[in-house]
Amino acid sequence: MIAVLFALLVVATAAAVVAVVAVAARRAALGPRPTMFVAIAITGWLAVTALAAATGAVALDGGPPRLLALPWLVIAATLLGLRTPTGRALVAAAPPAAVIALQVFRVPVELVLWRLAADGRLATALTFEGRNFDVVIGLTAIPVALLAWGGRSRPRLALAWHVVGLALLVNIVAMAVLSAPGPQHALDLWPTTEAIGRFPFAWLPALLVPLAALLHVIGLRQALGARRR
Repeated sequence: MIAVLFALLVVATAAAVVAVVAVAARRAALGPRPTMFVAIAITGWLAVTALAAATGAVALDGGPPRLLALPWLVIAATLLGLRTPTGRALVAAAPPAAVIALQVFRVPVELVLWRLAADGRLATALTFEGRNFDVVIGLTAIPVALLAWGGRSRPRLALAWHVVGLALLVNIVAMAVLSAPGPQHALDLWPTTEAIGRFPFAWLPALLVPLAALLHVIGLRQALGARRR
């Protein structure tokens, strides 16, 4: 059941991202093509990574952690896309409050991790009962979106929130990487993160983690731009 719920969460989050891109494209008068491109790209990536996880191609089995390459591919491809004229226009037109509010998906993600730990498939240290404070960002996403960009904008609040969010994300990602089976293993946490290399949980590093990081990067660019105006 937890696997099904997680898969539905990923699909819902992907749909929310496409919806925000559609709003940005409309505000920037870019037409439907950017939205269609993002929707196809996300759908294709989910299909490819699902197949890779289902066949064991990215399993955390003690060998080279191939799974760790997936978030970097997403981040690199997206940052390159954001450097194009269309990408810059989308960032400028995207509602800053929506960019922050999207991070609410981190609450159900943390609940999934907590459930996996309760089932004995993940170390408790990687949940909010341990040393993972990422849930704070999810819980504060909507209030901060309203406070930072509701009415008179407060870009300093948004800047601080995005910086803290990135720091908390780096914290849990570093812990997960260092406790995963493989040559980079340095933290002896039990159980290991082996479950994250299986379908559908491989979508966490393949999509949700880079999405959280990229939303912070986009939000920082928007907040810095607002401060200069």
